[in-house]
Amino acid sequence: MSVQASIEISFNEDLDVLSVLEKLGWQYIDDSGKISFLINDDFEWEICESNNLNAIKKMLKIRFETNNITGIIIFNKKGGEGCLFHFMPSKQEIMMLISISRKKISYTNTTDFSFYLGEIYQIIKSDCQIICNQIG
Repeated sequence: MSVQASIEISFNEDLDVLSVLEKLGWQYIDDSGKISFLINDDFEWEICESNNLNAIKKMLKIRFETNNITGIIIFNKKGGEGCLFHFMPSKQEIMMLISISRKKISYTNTTDFSFYLGEIYQIIKSDCQIICNQIG
């Protein structure tokens, strides 16, 4: 059975997409040297060479500032875990779809949400709401 895991974070203030990504400190480049990102309404991910990172960041920022869903796949530098990182149009919500080398609690199929929350602590504020979900 397939497992779907996510973390939703709602803030009480508007976010800056580039500031959040910088604070996280995760990497954007996959093992094949590519960057995957979402800048269209069809939810079709685009893939570019890593040397286009600055242009991709500019596109993400523009799309986010015009109230559109944006996304980028990010990877933990230490363990290789990754997720689809979505910025929602409200400018105050982030959704992490945990799907790449999902970290699990030992001897279970349960997502280790404490690991992910520990990795994203740089963007968590005292006035935000966090919802962790796992289906399957």
